Amino acid sequence: MVKWNLDRKNGFASPDSGYEHLGDFKVPLNPFLGCIGVAPSSKKDEVLSFFPGTFGGNLDFSRIKQSSTIYLPVFHQGAFLYIGDRHAIQGDGEIAGHALETSMDVGFTEKVIKRNILQLTYPGVEDSVFTMSIGSGKSLDNALKIATSGLVLWLQIDYHLSLEEASQVMSAAIEYTLAEIADPEVEVVAKIKKEILKGLKKYY
Repeated sequence: MVKWNLDRKNGFASPDSGYEHLGDFKVPLNPFLGCIGVAPSSKKDEVLSFFPGTFGGNLDFSRIKQSSTIYLPVFHQGAFLYIGDRHAIQGDGEIAGHALETSMDVGFTEKVIKRNILQLTYPGVEDSVFTMSIGSGKSLDNALKIATSGLVLWLQIDYHLSLEEASQVMSAAIEYTLAEIADPEVEVVAKIKKEILKGLKKYY
């Protein structure tokens, strides 16, 4: 595993190695939590920390960071929220099998939404730019379908759109991120810019 130097003062990371052609290479820091989740629905099976799923878990999605909101379905009393896997930066897909792992102080706020407004079956994320739905599965096709279905449902509920209306909005404006390909399950994020959704009336 390659070690990296983190220049927090200037906001960059550079590889601490003898690579011949990387002496001047650096990337901007983008700290985020790779793992945030709740206890899964099954009481029988252990879920290892490198798995994502309906419960969240090892999402490794770089937009789950400062000022973002993540929505998770809750399966048990108390939820059993956990966080970890702190990254200084990571490219989409985590193709090397790891990110720039680091220590991190994390502050967060929990809020229980007792009324299942979003009818969540998979995690959702919001930040100042995007509304996002996360899907994970054994195949890219499956993860893509889950992420897309989650975003369709979100638009239908928040904006009272019919399925056809939501499909038209997404057909014109949807974007995808391949967030994780190195772990046992593939992860896809379906997202849409909030700026585009300003033309719709929001009911929630």
